[in-house]
Amino acid sequence: MEHVTLGNVLAMLLIALGAGFVQSSIGFGFAIVALPFLVMIMPMQQSVAVLSILATCCYIQNVYKLREHIDISIVYIPLIASLVGRVIGMQFLMGAKAEYIKILLGFSFIVIAIYFAFYKSKVKIKYNVKNGLIFGFISGLFGGMFNISGPPIVLYYMAGNLPKEKYMANLQTYFLFSTSFSVLLHIFYRNVVLSTLGFSAIGVLGVAVGSYIGLKLFHKINVDVFK
Repeated sequence: MEHVTLGNVLAMLLIALGAGFVQSSIGFGFAIVALPFLVMIMPMQQSVAVLSILATCCYIQNVYKLREHIDISIVYIPLIASLVGRVIGMQFLMGAKAEYIKILLGFSFIVIAIYFAFYKSKVKIKYNVKNGLIFGFISGLFGGMFNISGPPIVLYYMAGNLPKEKYMANLQTYFLFSTSFSVLLHIFYRNVVLSTLGFSAIGVLGVAVGSYIGLKLFHKINVDVFK
């Protein structure tokens, strides 16, 4: 399989472990951790496809562990908007030049970092249907382009002041359904090739270990620190 070397196998394991740990301990961040490193190993479109597959595996594990706290009634509104956004985002991923996609990706990371560092506590978001649709669509748009759907939807669910376990369970459920849809889109656009499956198979072990450790930490984090 192209791109697969011993060094890349070890890198894939570490990337998946780190991404799974972050996602399962704070609720989001899988793509933010993994994507900058994956694009060093494989092309952008294939990187996002691998990311979608591994992230889905991570969400399955998290949803199963937190299944008692799932309330599907607070998931479906942003999810519907997210699916629309993902179709549009995927079309951009497939049609734009890799250089432009990487520039937009880098800019997105900078904006996310600035927001969470300086503006998170200053901006108040209302937890309602309108914002569920808006933030769900934005989440889906970036999910389709980079599989970075976390920050917008995290802001929406945090505005609901949900109990920690309920917040985490429904956030992971949202990610599971929306990212599974992205996997189907990647299959449709033929981004899932032999090397994609190979790297995904390698990464599953890292995801499983990272997610297990991350969930252990999540249950120990004080709710005030978590928010």
